[in-house]
Amino acid sequence: MCGVAVLLLCACDGAARQRRQLLSQYPLDRARAAVQLAELGDHSAIHALVNLLEDDDRAVRMYTIVALKRLCGEDHGYHYYDPQPQRAAAVARWRDALRRGAVTARRADAGTTPPATRPSPIQAAAGVPAAEGETDVRGDGRR
Repeated sequence: MCGVAVLLLCACDGAARQRRQLLSQYPLDRARAAVQLAELGDHSAIHALVNLLEDDDRAVRMYTIVALKRLCGEDHGYHYYDPQPQRAAAVARWRDALRRGAVTARRADAGTTPPATRPSPIQAAAGVPAAEGETDVRGDGRR
């Protein structure tokens, strides 16, 4: 029983640390934090992630929308590469949906592949092959 409590405490501490990293001065820290919060399933970070959609760094925006899609299953028409006016309109849609309570968090098992068989979003975006014994998520037969 104590082991479970320690694991939960560690997971909460890790999520809190990652939420703080969303405010880092370094874009790589912010991008990693967004990915890790999604991997942890930290739904309490959704508001902070929506704010990060306005980041100046293109990669941070990309990993943030990947994280939000993973946590919520939707993107509200946001594309990290769009010009600023279109991104601002999509962020406004996100904020409106949050205000109305229309953003729902996905359950960890809702149509997702088990973590042991998929690469992280960073690995997938970078084209890092899955480790031996992992599922071929790209569908091209490579490992």
